Amino acid sequence: QPGLTPKQYQTLWQQMFTRFTEDHDLHNLLWVYSANARLEDRVLAPLDMYPGNESVDVVGLDYYGPNIEELNQRGCYDALRSTGKVLALTEFGAKPMDGSLRVAPWVEAMESQFPDFAYFVFWHSWPDHRVALGDLNEVDVLMSAPRLHHLRDVQAGIESAGASQQ
Repeated sequence: QPGLTPKQYQTLWQQMFTRFTEDHDLHNLLWVYSANARLEDRVLAPLDMYPGNESVDVVGLDYYGPNIEELNQRGCYDALRSTGKVLALTEFGAKPMDGSLRVAPWVEAMESQFPDFAYFVFWHSWPDHRVALGDLNEVDVLMSAPRLHHLRDVQAGIESAGASQQ
């Protein structure tokens, strides 16, 4: 069998959600649904396998390609926004896979076309493919983007808030 049907996937998700939250009392998990599913060589619509708002905290897209406009191919971005959940670029690998991705157009598009992404996760590199954040020639352009919040800044804000409460 090539994969799960949408109903099978949704049932499995619900079983896992119930097992973790009710059987194991784990309520500190974030449940992230990522939409780029494939079934029998056809790309499904982004919400075809969606297990429902009750058991999802974050919705996202996985993307490995050169054109940021494709993030809304088949209405993926818009469909996921319609759930009302936190939206993320859950997996991203830069193409071309040699570290030469021009970052400025991506930063601009994230500001203008895709402002609802709360976070992104760059994938890792491997010997013949440089797609990780640290392998980008223009990583400084991305890391200095106005909307980007670094962990160190978040931690400093938490420490500052804690100090002012004392």
